[in-house]
Amino acid sequence: MRASVRRAHARQVAGLICLAFCVALLLVSLLALLRVRYDGGRVVEVWTPTGREAVVETPIVVRLSGSVDPNTADAGQLTALPGIGPVLAQAVLEERSAGGPFAYPEDLLSVRGIGEKRLEAILPLLRWEEDGP
Repeated sequence: MRASVRRAHARQVAGLICLAFCVALLLVSLLALLRVRYDGGRVVEVWTPTGREAVVETPIVVRLSGSVDPNTADAGQLTALPGIGPVLAQAVLEERSAGGPFAYPEDLLSVRGIGEKRLEAILPLLRWEEDGP
């Protein structure tokens, strides 16, 4: 009888140790999440033992309202447009330097990676200078 009681007690202790380990792991994970600040689904800042560190690897998406001129925008401004990442922004810059300014929105279709759907998505966010190209 005593041996069976000891085995039962040992199983209870093992279960409690396992539960304590799981709770500790959960707390560490939650603390790690609290040390990270998100903005628009992207990590922008991480708290470290030495202080805060910026971690922005890609630009934070800013809601634009016809404020990006594809003829004067730099890569950072272009990547703020939906569906335009660093590679596509670079392709826009290369096409602009090779072929000159974009006179019409449809001229952006000459950039590899910009199709009609993507152009339709970014068109409300684009503007052209009044004096034109």
